Amino acid sequence: MACCGLKCSKAFVVIFNLFFWVSGCAFVALGGLFLMDETYQHYFTLFTIDSPYIDEPAKCLQIAALAIIGFGGFIIFVGFFGCCGSCQESKCMLGIYIFVLILISLVEVALGLAGGYFRVYFPGHLGTTLRVKLETDYGKPNHDVFSKAINYTQYELKCCGIMNHEDYVRSGFTNNSISSHNSKNGVQIIRPLQCCELRIEWGGDVEPWEKPNPKELSRCQSSQNSEYTGALYDNGCWMLLQEWYFERNLILIAVSGGLVLLQIFTIIFSICEIRNIPDYEEQ
Repeated sequence: MACCGLKCSKAFVVIFNLFFWVSGCAFVALGGLFLMDETYQHYFTLFTIDSPYIDEPAKCLQIAALAIIGFGGFIIFVGFFGCCGSCQESKCMLGIYIFVLILISLVEVALGLAGGYFRVYFPGHLGTTLRVKLETDYGKPNHDVFSKAINYTQYELKCCGIMNHEDYVRSGFTNNSISSHNSKNGVQIIRPLQCCELRIEWGGDVEPWEKPNPKELSRCQSSQNSEYTGALYDNGCWMLLQEWYFERNLILIAVSGGLVLLQIFTIIFSICEIRNIPDYEEQ
């Protein structure tokens, strides 16, 4: 095999390790994104709403993010270790490197398979669960985490309710708002303000979704279709959440598969290099 000579295999090992380093940096960046970007925090809360194993979604996501950062850092170290072994033509270091690469590949295969499983067996009942919870618990003080996740999702995805804005017709939020005469600028509030087309006002310590300012408040809160059209988001959030999930799920599967393929080639060329290193070099 022409490219299985010592110099050629060494060059390929170093080149593949450059991509390996980049993937490690990407894992570190992804973990940081999970920690810093509130989108993942709020969406994770909604996707795990009926999980019996996750009581505190934010803490669980934080642990997962730190684990991803640690995994990325480990990949960077392994890549550096492999490069050193290749450049020094050390059979021992390359042997350890190959063993660790196999373990990392197994982890990435597991990630890809998990992504594929949750793509095929996506919990379709979750939409119904979220709608029921919205109708019963949204806006209540002891369900503040859920309410904030709904508010952020409605603002970010420009949607209203789980299936559509009519989810609020039967909700405790609307009933309580009507019975307590909750109003703003003389307008009865029957839907969250995040359901409305908003004026985006940046600056200060409060995000626009936390202190919403509707463009046309009276039209948005109207019960007449002819009035709220154009001032109220018509789409339900559930379909948009699914689209968001499946896009990132596909990326996970593709990236996992690509990394495993890269590591298979790295293992092959590392073995080639080991076979071509003269025995006296190890003495």
